[in-house]
Amino acid sequence: MEDPKQRLTTCISDAELERRWTAAREMMREHKIDYLIVRNDEEFLGGYVKWFTDLPARHSYPFTVIFPVDEEMTLIAFLRCS
Repeated sequence: MEDPKQRLTTCISDAELERRWTAAREMMREHKIDYLIVRNDEEFLGGYVKWFTDLPARHSYPFTVIFPVDEEMTLIAFLRCS
């Protein structure tokens, strides 16, 4: 299977992803939110899934991110296997 990050021309750095996750978790704690659930199925308008993971949804297959305040995130990707 092709690695989606290989298609990106400008990947988000690990440091920037960590900064985003830290900022999101600070806001989650402030507002007493335990989990964020974000979903996308559009490759070119990646939205929050791309913001959290730097991965685009491919071929309109949905990606869902479960982002807990105190644990690692989970990515659920529905991919067609040939």
